[in-house]
Amino acid sequence: MGRILTAFIGYRGLAALSFIAVPLVVIFSIWGIVSAVNYSGSWHNLLTFHPTGDPMTIFAGITIVVGNAALGAVVFPDVTRYAKGAVSGGIGASVGYFLGGVFCLVAGAAMAIAANVPDIGSTPNIPAAMSKLGLGFLAFFIIVFAQWTTNDNNLYTGSLGLRNVVNIPKKALVAIMGVIGIIIALLGVQNMFVPFLTFLGLYVPPIAGVMIADHWITAPVIKKKQYQFGAGTTYSKLNFVAILSVIIGGFTASKITFGIGPINSTVLAFLIYIIFTFIFTKLNLHYEIGEVTEESSGF
Repeated sequence: MGRILTAFIGYRGLAALSFIAVPLVVIFSIWGIVSAVNYSGSWHNLLTFHPTGDPMTIFAGITIVVGNAALGAVVFPDVTRYAKGAVSGGIGASVGYFLGGVFCLVAGAAMAIAANVPDIGSTPNIPAAMSKLGLGFLAFFIIVFAQWTTNDNNLYTGSLGLRNVVNIPKKALVAIMGVIGIIIALLGVQNMFVPFLTFLGLYVPPIAGVMIADHWITAPVIKKKQYQFGAGTTYSKLNFVAILSVIIGGFTASKITFGIGPINSTVLAFLIYIIFTFIFTKLNLHYEIGEVTEESSGF
């Protein structure tokens, strides 16, 4: 319920929580790595660990990793729009997301390897690993904060995106989507976590491909208009060419047996969107339906 509350408050709620949670997560990550090394006996034992179970190709692993991060990258504009400047906001978000994300992943992997406890479905059981390493309740409390900061951002950006499609107040969307998320979690979604990440790794990156094409190619070159955004800007409510490009890009990439799936799907969607937009524009065919005016994102 905490994630619903901070997302309901808006950007100020997200910022206030992050000022508390991020330092705690850094402390916990260092604590977890030290505990994992001590439990294993040495760094060498951790680095020479041989995993069990079915092997995974490097490309499948890349797709899963990208699936875990792709959605966050796509919605970055919603989180960084209040930065003091484009450069500082971009650098701060990228460095924080990359360095912080990698550090936390390394800490989680170290703890999971050292404890070697059974997974929950296809998801590593980090709380059980923490318990076996003797980290105690304080570490569990910090993990709750870490999940809180992730999920409230997801809920915040999700409600902003959905608000452009359905005529429901953003705060109501936050409450509805938050409750749906809780229900999905109670139904055991962790058992399908890896397949879900694979799906995201193929179908979320194409969204970025469409966004890049729309910003740099279709708007200024094909449509001959200045790209605008921000509160008060009017957009089309549904862009069927964009939706179709994402679906075709993701589906085609899932059938290609070479290269890296997320990169393939992004490039395909980028090219497909440009080609379709050019054809529809030249034929004077409408592919955008309805209008929506962007509101303030601070809630």
